[in-house]
Amino acid sequence: MFRGLLVIGCAIGVQSSDTLREGAEKHGIYFGTAIRHSKLKDAAYTALAKEQYNLATAENSCKWDALEPQPGQFTWSECDDIRDFALNEMKGVFRGHNLCWGNQLPDWTKSLSPDGKRAALIRHAKAVVTHYGTDAFAWDVVNEAVTDDKHASDPLKANNWYPDVPDYIDVCFTAAREAAPQGTKLFYNDYSIDSATTSDDKPKAQRVYDMVKSMVTRGVPIDGVGLQFHIGKGKDNRNFYGGFKANLDQYEALGLEVHITELDISFDSWSSMNEKKQADMYASLLQICLDSKACTNFETWGFTDSSTWFAGKHPLPFDEDMKPKMAVKSMLAVLDGASPAPTPTPTPSTRTYERLDNACQNPRGISGELSVSSVDECKAKCDDSAARGCVAFDTNGRYCYLKSHCEGSVDSASSCATDHCAYRLKGDEIVV
Repeated sequence: MFRGLLVIGCAIGVQSSDTLREGAEKHGIYFGTAIRHSKLKDAAYTALAKEQYNLATAENSCKWDALEPQPGQFTWSECDDIRDFALNEMKGVFRGHNLCWGNQLPDWTKSLSPDGKRAALIRHAKAVVTHYGTDAFAWDVVNEAVTDDKHASDPLKANNWYPDVPDYIDVCFTAAREAAPQGTKLFYNDYSIDSATTSDDKPKAQRVYDMVKSMVTRGVPIDGVGLQFHIGKGKDNRNFYGGFKANLDQYEALGLEVHITELDISFDSWSSMNEKKQADMYASLLQICLDSKACTNFETWGFTDSSTWFAGKHPLPFDEDMKPKMAVKSMLAVLDGASPAPTPTPTPSTRTYERLDNACQNPRGISGELSVSSVDECKAKCDDSAARGCVAFDTNGRYCYLKSHCEGSVDSASSCATDHCAYRLKGDEIVV
């Protein structure tokens, strides 16, 4: 299971899916969620998880501090509970998270000598993987090892394991493979590596790719990469989505799988417009995943806004009352292969606009955020607002902001690299 075992009927049309897991199964992928142990006694929470998801990851209960609080003394109960819930009640699969991380460690690990740390890493990885055996179909073996500092000469973070155990990543993967049953998938998992091309993600994403490629070349046992995707509305642009696709392509070329492991999309304020934007973002990411052979798991870090580490940020597909938000409908539409209603072709503009080399400077806005499907549609909206003084707009082809005043230089070198470039009515030139 899963990719490659597609339901034959879905290629020629089947009934609409009632749940996310049902839709995902048509495509041979998992639709997963993190599970919080304290919520397992909440009947509404567990019912929704069982209904909508076919993969579960323990949010915290399988991390080192929870499993081995004292050296060699393991407390399996909470991790076991989530494993049992995934397999026996969800009738899904259990994904292990994680064997080695620089955080959430018991104090005793911090006083070990370098040789003691190496031995502890090997013992812990083997003990945990052996305990769960075939019940865990995959493990995040190493979590968040690469630095966020793009200027650092060393790509790895200094943490409890590094540099004391300089090859600790190889050590953990090798130990996990030695203990794992045949077919268990071993992953490296990290955040802010989702896009291979956008400026804020690219440096770290490249370092992770280089590290993983080296592991493959050297024969270190790794099966895939987990992209966490803790993001906000600023990622809703073509550059980011294109970079995600490029990331999937490059890992597929290495023969690796990619799991979306911890997806949530946070907003500082909440409105119907932001709910629609969030729904579009979830749908866009899911479509890119479905279009890639490498992407085999689409997982959110929780599923209800009542139980999230981003409390008050509305990041998940179900609201605080566990009712589906627009994101659920948008993802079901993607899973069922539905195309959005065709957007009418905008009437060609009778005015001439020039692109600027940045977003509008010193602008005066005459609209809020408007949803569009193209730059031309934004032009048409500015034309329609000419009587209100519209002479320019900022757009990324999905969202449009109309302006009655816009300063900046014409983009004669096609150098605009911002998410939203400005377009200004020719003849209304005001150069900063």
